Amino acid sequence: MARQKNRTSKQLETLIARVGRWRADREGTRTRVPEELWKAAVEVARVDGVSATSRATGFGYPDLKSRVSLAMTVAARETSAPAFIEVAMPRVTTHEALSKTVVELEGRGGGRLRVEVTGMSGVDVVGLAHAFWSRER
Repeated sequence: MARQKNRTSKQLETLIARVGRWRADREGTRTRVPEELWKAAVEVARVDGVSATSRATGFGYPDLKSRVSLAMTVAARETSAPAFIEVAMPRVTTHEALSKTVVELEGRGGGRLRVEVTGMSGVDVVGLAHAFWSRER
């Protein structure tokens, strides 16, 4: 029984053509692969596989595999919802009405929010947290 040749997807064929044009136009053999070609290779490798994409483009398998892993980790982080921690606020009596509560939030992007609530304030801390974290995405 004759073995069928591996078929390439349209995206992989397009990438092969782009890489071929880049190789023909580059100056010297030690030129770094442009980031846009790496990004395209990562997208193709997520569909067609790292090995097939590496063989077809001539990009190093370990480098492509690590870039695909990194892209998948970043994508998973971006799609996961932020975790909320519920804080039970104690009932405040009249003489404790002057006490201060501080809530500090930190987003994945490094943004920070600090809310200080004094006494019996009507501040919607949960609403502020939701607005803050939805801005961070």
